[in-house]
Amino acid sequence: MNKISPLAFILCLALAGMQVSAENWIKNADGSPSWIDTDSIRQEQAISSFDMRLESSDFTVVSTMEFDTSKNTWRTAALVTRDKDGKVLHAEKKENPDDGWNKLMPGTYGKNLYRHYVETPLPPSDAKWKQLYNDNRGTAFSIDTNSLRYKNGYADLWLAVTLPDQEKDLSQIIYRVRINMAYKKVMTLSATEYNAAGKIRLHAAAEGAKENIPNDSPVEKVFEYLKDEIDSGRL
Repeated sequence: MNKISPLAFILCLALAGMQVSAENWIKNADGSPSWIDTDSIRQEQAISSFDMRLESSDFTVVSTMEFDTSKNTWRTAALVTRDKDGKVLHAEKKENPDDGWNKLMPGTYGKNLYRHYVETPLPPSDAKWKQLYNDNRGTAFSIDTNSLRYKNGYADLWLAVTLPDQEKDLSQIIYRVRINMAYKKVMTLSATEYNAAGKIRLHAAAEGAKENIPNDSPVEKVFEYLKDEIDSGRL
């Protein structure tokens, strides 16, 4: 399984009447031999969808996965199977919007996909980043003030860690975190890694374990900023 730190080909589905562009394939976070196209992730009312690719030595299958968050169900809405030379072996599409739905059950493949790519959303495209700390190596720590929320003693926010040297084609990691302001603890809910070109290279849900916020750490700088915002009534 791909591991994330505690704070992790253009292909067309030429089906009758449908064409979906895929642009940014990443390895599935659950460790299975499959890839997710992060550029295809969509949310339209209660329906979330994305494209997934499975590969073997003899064929490739590209599927469009759909999830109904209002009914806690999922299905394979369409798929294309190609041989190693690219020839289409099989193609299908569910025309009836009520066909093929399965319940999201714990421990199932559908539930794993749901956890990483529906229940755990990608960072927002309209983020407004405010830098709160810059360490002596030039690593910057920023939060998205647009989506920052505080309720019932918990602050929920996106935390971006921007790396100066882009080591190993890694330029930034954006974490979804929840901070318990009363007990000074942090929970990491997800991590999204970006390469030097700014494209997602990994996205995964985290375990969300509670950790103490170390003194004099970058996360403590975030905690102190949040505390000041809360105490002043601005948050």
